[in-house]
Amino acid sequence: MGGLDWDLVYELVAPLGAFYTAVFIFYILFYNFAVKADARVLGEIKRLGLLVDTDRSGTIKKDEFVFAARNPEFVSCFAAIGIDVADGDTFFKKVARSDYECEIDLDDFASRIMQAKVMASSLDLQSLGFQLQHGLQQLQGCHRKQSVATHRLDGHVTGLHGSFMTPTSAFELGVAVGFKD
Repeated sequence: MGGLDWDLVYELVAPLGAFYTAVFIFYILFYNFAVKADARVLGEIKRLGLLVDTDRSGTIKKDEFVFAARNPEFVSCFAAIGIDVADGDTFFKKVARSDYECEIDLDDFASRIMQAKVMASSLDLQSLGFQLQHGLQQLQGCHRKQSVATHRLDGHVTGLHGSFMTPTSAFELGVAVGFKD
């Protein structure tokens, strides 16, 4: 947290109650997990970048990356950290700052991939949110249709109920007509 000691913050949060203390502890755990996971992924991307840099120039050239992306093991390594590089040419274009950039510094390459990964995760979450919203709207539409159908059915049943004779009303009708005493 920007050099601030967690203990000091905890002492400020603890008097607010168990809920806020639990939220703070969850934040610390999540933050530490995310930072460690990001550092691990960044290290793995740099390691893979060193394998791609066949001329040991400290940069990754488009042709080097496209060639490496033809190797299923290389693609699998990136897939293991949640990055799809199956189409090396397209992937390199996404990471490059322009269509004309054909060479990227190894550290820049790794950080750009991390940025792309974060943006992709964000887009995945947004897409999921839109899908959930769309599903909710469809479910609400089905609920409205079901409510209308149920209301109509209730009206028909009520109308039919009035047209059928109950045993009591049939007996009374029989008495009135003279069939029964």
